[in-house]
Amino acid sequence: MTIIAALPNNLTNGTTADASQVMADLNQIVNNVNSNAAPLSSPIFTGIIDETDTTDSTSTTTGSIITAGGLGVAKSINTKNESVVTSWDIGTKTEQVTTAQATFTTTATIIAGALTPGGGFDTGNLTLVHGGDTASHLKTFVDLVLWMTDGTATVVSNVGVGTPAARTYSVSTVNLQLAMAGGVSYDIGVSNHRISFSG
Repeated sequence: MTIIAALPNNLTNGTTADASQVMADLNQIVNNVNSNAAPLSSPIFTGIIDETDTTDSTSTTTGSIITAGGLGVAKSINTKNESVVTSWDIGTKTEQVTTAQATFTTTATIIAGALTPGGGFDTGNLTLVHGGDTASHLKTFVDLVLWMTDGTATVVSNVGVGTPAARTYSVSTVNLQLAMAGGVSYDIGVSNHRISFSG
């Protein structure tokens, strides 16, 4: 791509030129650069892009590469340090991380609609549930729950600190529900991995 077109006046060494010729050439250079060298709205690169800036990322607005939109990647992603995400879609498997916490003392839905039948066959979900008592957060727990389309919910593993309240998981239609015992308010957070395959 030619950024600057042929100049209206071909001035060479030893040529006597007036100001109008010089200014005509200069104005064309300025206009061509402004028109043809402006940043591309949707640039396409064919080679390797090597960013040498080492600014770390601690939020969606920090780091050496910041984008206001989404990120589309056709192949693998390799990270050296911690990866923090809110949600992502991998092929036919939907990953969801719920950062909003729900405070409750009795039965409540903590994952809604994750077993909704779609274009494929949903076998179930693997959900990490963590929580702590609202008053002090000294009674905490982490549960790994496998819940299936057949209506079963199984606690695969659990860890508790400070004797947290007993927990009972159940499946209601397409939702995962948690019942907390003891009448004490708990803050709950979940991260969910849907186990699904195209039919």
